[in-house]
Amino acid sequence: MKNAEYSRKTADSNPRLLSGRAGLAAYDLLMVAALWFFGLWALPRFMGADWFGFAYAAWVVAGGAYVSVISWRLHADPPQFHGVSPSWRTGFLRLDNLAPSCRPIALFTLISTLLILAWVILGMGRDRFHIDWRAFLGQFLFYSLFALAQGWLYFEFYAVRFRRLKAYGSSRLLTSLLTACVFSLFHLPNAPIMALGFMAALVWAWVYWEYPNLLPIAVSQAWLATMLHKFIGMNFRIGYFYDHTDQYFLRDLWPAFEAYLRTLW
Repeated sequence: MKNAEYSRKTADSNPRLLSGRAGLAAYDLLMVAALWFFGLWALPRFMGADWFGFAYAAWVVAGGAYVSVISWRLHADPPQFHGVSPSWRTGFLRLDNLAPSCRPIALFTLISTLLILAWVILGMGRDRFHIDWRAFLGQFLFYSLFALAQGWLYFEFYAVRFRRLKAYGSSRLLTSLLTACVFSLFHLPNAPIMALGFMAALVWAWVYWEYPNLLPIAVSQAWLATMLHKFIGMNFRIGYFYDHTDQYFLRDLWPAFEAYLRTLW
């Protein structure tokens, strides 16, 4: 069903919706980036401290609140730019553009899956397919939660901020490139993930411009990440944890989670 409130064409023809506040947007982008790098590079160095759990929770709450609530209100974001619905009746999922957003992302995910399988068959041997499929499904579901959170950061926040600078010369291509650059840089120093993430985020951001919807992007990211980890054995550690492979956020904060994670990894 078409919904005028979510009309992309209406939004793109309205200078008031596109102008935003350039200075505030720049502040937003830099502040959230600083929060991200602080949480992934500086904060983990104090994991042994008694106050670490509180500091980590404060970091998550502060960043989440700013990205998902405060920034929206400061910029008076039009709902048609966002990939979620303001209605709880749909579980906050956008249904008006779900089908058209799924088609290109499903095609991209299928092509990427075939490339991964070809990589495994030609370069690693078919014995790599002998995996625990129950663990595969569990990891996919687990990754889906993180993919939704990351999608909110990269697309609900960064892509929308970049898009609202259209009145200052931004475009679909530039917005997609900038969003992909942020996605890549936020995965420092893991070079393979940075490269693959840039290419994937470029496609996701390109589709998101026309059909903003978080759900298909999150499913695509979670599926491809699980494929790469289970079949290729790709390392997904980033930030401080890239070189400190014996340390984990969730496992150290919630030891009871350790048994569940061992079934996935």
